[in-house]
Amino acid sequence: MKATLPQLVRGMVRLGSGELLTRIFYIAIVILLGHLYGVVILGVYALAMTISQYLAPVIDFGLRHIGARLISRFPHSASEIVRRVQRRRLLMAAAALPFVLLYAALAHLSLEYKIFLFLFSAIGALYAFSLD
Repeated sequence: MKATLPQLVRGMVRLGSGELLTRIFYIAIVILLGHLYGVVILGVYALAMTISQYLAPVIDFGLRHIGARLISRFPHSASEIVRRVQRRRLLMAAAALPFVLLYAALAHLSLEYKIFLFLFSAIGALYAFSLD
């Protein structure tokens, strides 16, 4: 199946508009946090976002690509492959969370910011449950 130029442009506009909307909302959140709560809250939020961003590849550890390759080679075993990949991702998330807790505990922040930092990052670890 070959896509025509108009179909390709429509697909790019659809995907690009979602990305644009995401960026606009992210910038709006950053501006709101900065103006309403100050630079300290904004910094803690940025740190929590960064930890969450780096946590996803640690949890995935290439399993998304490995699982996709195995399913394409052995489609009759798809449910078993998904089950094993999910189990390993959950184990990676469980192994990473103590390090996130340690990082939050050692951060030079007040207790409520440490709690926020850990909980926000731990919520990002729910990525392990996704099947992308």
